[in-house]
Amino acid sequence: MPQGQHCFKGGPGTGKSTIALYRVRSLIHEFRKQGQEKFGILFTTYTNALVNSSEQLLQQLLGDDCQYVQVQTADKIVKQVIAEAKAPRKLIENSELADLLQQAIKETQFNGTVAQKLAQKQAIEKLSFNYLQQEINQVIVARQLQMLEEYLSAPRPGRRMALSKLWRQAVWEVHETLQRLLAQEGKETWHQFRARARKVCSPRTNQSQVRCCDH
Repeated sequence: MPQGQHCFKGGPGTGKSTIALYRVRSLIHEFRKQGQEKFGILFTTYTNALVNSSEQLLQQLLGDDCQYVQVQTADKIVKQVIAEAKAPRKLIENSELADLLQQAIKETQFNGTVAQKLAQKQAIEKLSFNYLQQEINQVIVARQLQMLEEYLSAPRPGRRMALSKLWRQAVWEVHETLQRLLAQEGKETWHQFRARARKVCSPRTNQSQVRCCDH
């Protein structure tokens, strides 16, 4: 984790959001001590309900200093970033994505010997549909893995099921077929959308802005 960043983990109701909001107040005090007059803090969370509750608590903590804090859902920021980059693509609906993944499974041509191809086909059949979809979205797309070699060596914490090299090769082939089908439709998944926004933002630096994320 980059210097100056902190990660707090815990289940619902353990106080993660409250800690983050108090950190916002602390940051404003630090900026004031440093004599800074122009600064902004972006506080992101996942749902509109959390946006509303965060704004209410910030009002209690900060009073007029709330003007320096913008509270948004992470996905709304993603949409803004993509819009500013002038590279919009259509988001695919969940039902349509499920159909495309089923199509990808049927159309995928696995590589290797006859025995290897059969083993990869059987591996995909043994994976549940939801697990396969999560593996593609949360491991391959979210981490922006571009080559099979990257995926073969990628750690997969929290994924519960260990996948052998052959199983990962099978997943990768289905992933590539799915990406081709999505491109043909001119659409993206939310995970692709977020990964593209992250890529757009990565070169940006701004000393006067600080991000606090409640994820």
